[in-house]
Amino acid sequence: HGVIEFGNRLLTFALSAVAVAMLVAVWNLRKERKDLFWLSVALLASIPAQAVIGGISVLTELNPWVVALHFLVSMALVVFATLLVN
Repeated sequence: HGVIEFGNRLLTFALSAVAVAMLVAVWNLRKERKDLFWLSVALLASIPAQAVIGGISVLTELNPWVVALHFLVSMALVVFATLLVN
């Protein structure tokens, strides 16, 4: 389980780097395309929120309700990321 958790943390740093790069890329468009800017800010801000929910799920010994919340938030983030790309 330790290897899986370590892999999760490595992916989190990679995802954070992509989210920061996305925000930098959209920065110059923030006045014309406020929707893209705020979507990118929300996606970047959601990474620490997901980390907190993931930590709570571990502390609650993988309570199914907390794991389900973690999964549902992840699905919503995929939808928002798809909206941003399209």
